[in-house]
Amino acid sequence: MSPAAGPAARAGGALGLYNAKRDFRVTTEPRGAKARSKGRSFVIQQHDATRMHYDFRLELGGVLLSWAVPKGPSLDPKDKRLAVQTEDHPVTYRNFEGNIPEGEYGGGPVIVWDRGSWEPEGDPREGLRKGHLGFSLAGEKLRGRYSLVRLRGAVAEGPRSQWLLIKHADEHARKGKAAEITRLRPESVITGRTVGQVEAVQPVAARARPARKTAKAAPMPPLDGLEPQLATLVDRPPGDDGWVYEVKFDGYRLLASVENGRVQLRSRNGLDWTATLPRIRDALGKLKLKQAILDGELCYIDERGLSSFQKLQNALPRGTGEPRDAGRLFLYLFDILFHDGADVRGEPLLERKHRLRLALGKRPPAALRYSDHLESDGRTALLQACSSQLEGLIAKRSDAPYRSGRSRDWLKLKCQKRQEFVIAGMIKASGSREGFRSLVLATRTGRELRYAGRVGTGFTQQSLRDLAARLASRVTEKPTLDEHPRLPGVVWVRPDLVCEVEYTEITAEGSLRHPSFQGLREDKPARQVKLEKPLRLEKAMSPEKAPDDGGDTVGGVRISSPGRVMDEKSGITKLELARYHDAVSGWFMPYAANRPLALVRCPQGNAEQCFFQKHRMQGVGPHVGQARAGDQQVLHVDDVTGVLELVQFNVVEFHAWGASMRALERPDWLVIDLDPDTALGFARVVEAALEVRDALARLKLKSWVKTTGGKGLHVCVPLKPRAGWATVKAFAHALAQSLAQQDPDRYVATLSKAKRAGKIFIDYLRNGEGATAVLPYSPRSRPGMTVAMPVAWKDLKHVRPQEFTLQTVPGILAKRRSDPWKDFLASPQSLPA
Repeated sequence: MSPAAGPAARAGGALGLYNAKRDFRVTTEPRGAKARSKGRSFVIQQHDATRMHYDFRLELGGVLLSWAVPKGPSLDPKDKRLAVQTEDHPVTYRNFEGNIPEGEYGGGPVIVWDRGSWEPEGDPREGLRKGHLGFSLAGEKLRGRYSLVRLRGAVAEGPRSQWLLIKHADEHARKGKAAEITRLRPESVITGRTVGQVEAVQPVAARARPARKTAKAAPMPPLDGLEPQLATLVDRPPGDDGWVYEVKFDGYRLLASVENGRVQLRSRNGLDWTATLPRIRDALGKLKLKQAILDGELCYIDERGLSSFQKLQNALPRGTGEPRDAGRLFLYLFDILFHDGADVRGEPLLERKHRLRLALGKRPPAALRYSDHLESDGRTALLQACSSQLEGLIAKRSDAPYRSGRSRDWLKLKCQKRQEFVIAGMIKASGSREGFRSLVLATRTGRELRYAGRVGTGFTQQSLRDLAARLASRVTEKPTLDEHPRLPGVVWVRPDLVCEVEYTEITAEGSLRHPSFQGLREDKPARQVKLEKPLRLEKAMSPEKAPDDGGDTVGGVRISSPGRVMDEKSGITKLELARYHDAVSGWFMPYAANRPLALVRCPQGNAEQCFFQKHRMQGVGPHVGQARAGDQQVLHVDDVTGVLELVQFNVVEFHAWGASMRALERPDWLVIDLDPDTALGFARVVEAALEVRDALARLKLKSWVKTTGGKGLHVCVPLKPRAGWATVKAFAHALAQSLAQQDPDRYVATLSKAKRAGKIFIDYLRNGEGATAVLPYSPRSRPGMTVAMPVAWKDLKHVRPQEFTLQTVPGILAKRRSDPWKDFLASPQSLPA
């Protein structure tokens, strides 16, 4: 059919061709359905099918117009790249990333290489008809003006017609190696993976057909630190299309991992509930799943078929043993994050739910239930939910990926007013009442706990006795709240228990009216409890601002999700990470400023999920700069504001080149990294560092030393920026080889792990162009969040690297009488001839 008819007119037929080519019982690609929205998104997906190519897609008229570009896009206007038009794809395909099973149409790995928005020049339908479509791209990698020009051939129009993708000469154009953007930036803009890394993953739908012997499942990440997606409370349902509605359950949020019958259950605050819920655990173990991570809510379903939070509290064991009324406990599952070796969080919601339904099977075990959704008008759905005595609804965008943390893609709609509070104290009981008279409640604002009233109703005799016993072990003499009204008979307690309270309203003074205790929240940490106020829908939907998720401002930078736990061992939060950098900026910035950086980002606050990033991410603040270094793009910061903007994007570690932005080709420091075999003690590393120091001293070079946050040490030499990378690296290599030859039983200067057993690897490779080393005072994404710490040579034998952590270093610096690296940057030296 002719493009002159426009994609809107032919969407059914074109997507019919898309659907006809795919078996959705096997592939996890989204089903073809025309979108109602009139967006202007674009996506480029790298696809390693029969041949490697890039699928270039432009949203127009509710579908994605698609071209296969064998060599991918170029930034050079002289590179005219062949683009063969293919069938239109559904708009939801723009989020697809994964592995299409072998034997299926387009079988092979797919990543989202770039995405953003596009703007046509003139009428795009007229441009398609004439065979010359001009447009501008605003993507994460591609920007500026491009054209698609159709070639004359056997197929003049539609699928299989041949076009040229051409970059216009503008400020975004490049030449030579700098134009090879697909080589310079091979990673996915969603996950950071390359297409080769996706290729190593077993096809997500391989279970639908007999498994091939060559298929190997990739390791599934642990639940530790995996943060669930959270909803934003709003004042009313969204009115536009593209939303579905699920029941808001009144229970405990659980993440479940299933791996070949082995099951693990984790609460939202990381507690292991596997042994506590044997019925749920065994039901999950019966699912025919090789690997999966599922998201759901544990609920107690009463005789009326409604979930009851109080009865859930009463049913759960208070110690060892099984729950009471275990037959009324159900796990309602509403999402799937990993499935048989693949991360599926990037898929649209409805595709994930379809996958989840198939994973549960037609008859799931009795303890498991699939949480279905309504595709309905939001106001009608909420009215029906409230009239049915439900707690409320969760509205979810049907085409959105799964994002950990507070999100605008999930909206919370409540029928009743309920809130979580920290228990700060209790009022002594009088008369015949047992336990206590009422609880003193508080909410958190920044680091402060503020009085929020009291609750004295909603307790049973049993819950009074049980809670009073738990609070008795938490009694403290000092008031928990800095400011509070006079409270006769108050007993203050350690504020680490969270309860849920129902009420009619909150007064102007911040106290509750007609509160009723609903139960303890064992699944949420007290440090994350803040007063949840419903946002106006307009604000929640505003593209300029993220929802108010309790963000705090540090150094003028707003830190969203401040309570996100970045390190499970220490409990360090994202806010504490930002405050650390604000506190130590005077020590850290001299080494970090105006220098190409490499970052370790931990979006889930879990070291297993962290990844390196060397390029500027979309949406980061204006104080993070990007520049070119030869054929590479590098990012840099000039001040602590840029560092905090990166922390806002969950950056934990800061690594840097050994050269400044002023002289990128000439290093101004040298690093010898002493990397010991795991069996060696730290004392052996100290001995090695002293020998490296002495060897450098014999060459008239003064050196400084720092811990790395692990078992190693860095010996560093400041340099005059005169010699090039090759010279500095050759010098470091010669030094490493010399020490290894003198004492081959203790040292090795080769990367071979087989030769490193029982020895220390003298790593000289951090001195090559583009190589990086962790910066002084940078935290590390390791248990306890250790810090790379400069130390004095005279103190080295007494150092314990694990004692330098994000929590201890600010205090150590405050007590230091002198800086052991005070003269480092002021003492540049020349390498010996």
